[in-house]
Amino acid sequence: MKLTLKEERLISTLIIQEDVEAIYSLLSSKHDPIFSLEILPYYALFINECQSHLGINEIPHDIALQIKDIRNYIKAYTNGYGKTNGENEADAIQPPSLTKRS
Repeated sequence: MKLTLKEERLISTLIIQEDVEAIYSLLSSKHDPIFSLEILPYYALFINECQSHLGINEIPHDIALQIKDIRNYIKAYTNGYGKTNGENEADAIQPPSLTKRS
């Protein structure tokens, strides 16, 4: 069954609403400054993706580039540094001078 564009947008909007409720719940239940700092990159990515979905562009271009950098750092951290399988997968995206070990 193929969804219409209108149905796809409605489903996307409902998913965004669920994400907003989850983020709000996390931010209101946790009163830990470290947690607040840790969730900030995910919150920034969420806002950026919402704007993209809605066709709004309120974030200045230089900030949007920084958010894309945050996304890449999160990918590197979760895919590489969170695993202990010998050489980190994140090493593959680093310049060779940064991956040399003594």
